[in-house]
Amino acid sequence: MRAVRGFDGMRVLALALWVLIGSPAGGQTLTDPVIDPSLDPLNNPLEPGGPYEGRFVAEVTVLVMPIGGRLFEAPTPALEQLVRNQIRTGRGTREYSASVVAGDLSRLNRLGRFASVRHLVSERADGSVQVTYELREQPIVRDVQITGNRALGSARLGEAIETLPGTPVDEFELNRAARAIEDLYRERGFTLVEVRVNLEDVEETGVVLFEVREGPRVRITEIRYEGNDSIPTRTVRGEIGTKEAGFFDRGTLDRRRLREDANAIARYYQDRGYLDARVDFLVQPSPDGREGVVTFYIVEGELYSLRRVIARHTDADTNGPVLTSEQVVGLIGLKPGDTFSARRADQAVRTVREAYGKMGYVDARVRRQELRDTTSPAVDLLLTIQEGRRFRTGLVQITGNKLTRHSEVRKGVKVKPDRPLDTTAVEQSERIVTSSRLFDLVRTPPSATVQAPRPEQPTHRDVLLEVTETNTGLLSLGASVNSDIGLTGQISYEQRNFDITDWPDSLGDLFSGRSLRGGGQTLTLAARPGTEFQRYELSLADNSLRDSFVGGTVGGGFQTQSFDEFSTERLFFETGLRRRFGDRWVAATDFRWQSVNQFDLEPSSTTDAFAFEGTNQITGLGATLRRTTVPPGESFRPTGGSITRLSVEQVGILGGDFDFTKLGVDHTVFLTVREDFDGRATVLRLRTSADWIPQGQDDVPTYERYFLGGRSFRGFEQRTVAPRGVRADNGEIGDTVGGTFLFFAGAELQQPVAGDTLALAFFVDSGTVTRKIGLSEYRVSAGVGIRLYVPQLSPAPLAFDFAVPIASEDVDEDRLFTFAIDLPI
Repeated sequence: MRAVRGFDGMRVLALALWVLIGSPAGGQTLTDPVIDPSLDPLNNPLEPGGPYEGRFVAEVTVLVMPIGGRLFEAPTPALEQLVRNQIRTGRGTREYSASVVAGDLSRLNRLGRFASVRHLVSERADGSVQVTYELREQPIVRDVQITGNRALGSARLGEAIETLPGTPVDEFELNRAARAIEDLYRERGFTLVEVRVNLEDVEETGVVLFEVREGPRVRITEIRYEGNDSIPTRTVRGEIGTKEAGFFDRGTLDRRRLREDANAIARYYQDRGYLDARVDFLVQPSPDGREGVVTFYIVEGELYSLRRVIARHTDADTNGPVLTSEQVVGLIGLKPGDTFSARRADQAVRTVREAYGKMGYVDARVRRQELRDTTSPAVDLLLTIQEGRRFRTGLVQITGNKLTRHSEVRKGVKVKPDRPLDTTAVEQSERIVTSSRLFDLVRTPPSATVQAPRPEQPTHRDVLLEVTETNTGLLSLGASVNSDIGLTGQISYEQRNFDITDWPDSLGDLFSGRSLRGGGQTLTLAARPGTEFQRYELSLADNSLRDSFVGGTVGGGFQTQSFDEFSTERLFFETGLRRRFGDRWVAATDFRWQSVNQFDLEPSSTTDAFAFEGTNQITGLGATLRRTTVPPGESFRPTGGSITRLSVEQVGILGGDFDFTKLGVDHTVFLTVREDFDGRATVLRLRTSADWIPQGQDDVPTYERYFLGGRSFRGFEQRTVAPRGVRADNGEIGDTVGGTFLFFAGAELQQPVAGDTLALAFFVDSGTVTRKIGLSEYRVSAGVGIRLYVPQLSPAPLAFDFAVPIASEDVDEDRLFTFAIDLPI
């Protein structure tokens, strides 16, 4: 028999069987489904290939195995729609593509709804294919529980678990949560903690169980240092936060903190020239795992010195750079031969940048690079300078001050139109306006300060000062205890942004707070009733009268104070003018009137006290010259600079019952002894003061004389460092009656110990008060104190001091403890 053209024997046999048996519904025959070999993990799923590549996709089927089920079945309509939204196979050209299927599988996996995802391909008799996606549903989390945790509460540990009830199980996220729980425990010294995720019952109950095995808490019993040959152990110890277990510290082992400590030690070495310093640590636990010894291993390396400073300008014009290389080297504090310090090198960059900024080169860029010598421990400091163009100040705009007058804000702005745009003056303006306490936020956005040149003035740039006003009215109710004046209450109202010229036009303006505000004046109404001291006053202060450089104050009130041998009452009125000269000098003149009543004298009071019993009138006209170099914004916490005050007052020049002169001088210096890597400064304060009344003691009432003691001379009772008088009843030595010459000299070192909140103070006070100029009966005391910074209570720190006299007189009265608010002067 001759073969039919185009067919072989097998095809004829298949055709006969098809005729005998009949075709299936739809007229197509499917082969057994197989997984596309082109998507096998051993193949590249992004490259075309495999036996089905390019075939026509006749149908795409989705089957799902429910949680707890054993067979694949048709999904719910909502779930099927969700799945088909992720599938691209069978759309568009409907040609099978292994890379398209790979993308489908990836998107389905990313849903997190399925424990497994696979696809099957079946070939039809006509050569087309059917693609089936089989998805096994992921269990749904119904609840998350933690067991085995005793040291840490479940609520605290639950913060580390991001899995939410109602979401599919995500083993990756659950394992990450377990590691986060372990980290929380290790921070608290549980170094052997283990956390396991139990999913055994999750399909039946939907409960994910975190099983915690805490292990013992490790206490650090000793911290050792090895390899620190050049720097003493006590110095290295001061750079770490980890502490040994003791009475005041649990000594908890925290590996994360230990890593930070190791980095802090390394930075300390590198900042002192040991650029190759490396630090690591080892924890040696005890056999029971409850205690441990930490050893820091230090590799110091060689000490590097600065060989030379190189200044390289990248954009200097034909006239040469603005600052020559020699001038740049002269500006910075780091000199050839000095031990190389990364911190001082950073300071050198800031110094050069500020020098350019003061001349208007706001785009100046300064980068530093360390060039190490390969044969010796020497470093060249390369400063690469891009000067940019010089600009002048254009418009100075102020925004955000809805109540405060523009003129009030401009008082603190140090940049002026058409002058060189001084970037350091811009920063200083921010600090000054902030220190006025009229605003919550003061800033000059870089996008505003450094913007494109104005088209009409190509050499000018505008400055935008953005402020956010704060609530400047403060009503205070409280009480305080002071070691000098006892227990006092306080009821006060202060408005720091008062404007006496802005009277309300209606009751609505008055109660809305939009009137009598915006002028930058300070109105104070205060009542301080107390057991030994009382004061009631009303005052108004304006730092700039009619927007000038002259400020003024006016006020009055009533004050009473009780002492051991008598009491005083003062009715007073005070006023004064102040004139600022630049940023450092302030001159002031003050007038005071007082009516003083000295009463309730004891029989044992001194003859000096009886001599001035009753009511007397005092008037005084004084002048003060004050110079300060304390940086703006550091009025209550100086880290550098000095404050000098010269004063003179003539009492009786405008009437009254007394006629004498008061002279005074006071000088305080603040020196930063050390600054740690967090910017906290150890500050030494040195103060010297002297006051003198030339007329002598007989012409001056006791309540105008000088005394020391209490807060003014720690270690001694208030007002007890002064000459003593004679008792009126028996002629024996009585209480102190004050002197006409005072001298004081003291030193105090403040060391931060807990961030910006707590500091230790070590101090020495010395001085004397005598009847005439001299240093007889000189006293000295020494002590230690605590400075607590609570901005909500006071911008100045609360001071708690313990002091003992070192040199004293037999009749002196000691005081171990004093406490008050610590003002810089």
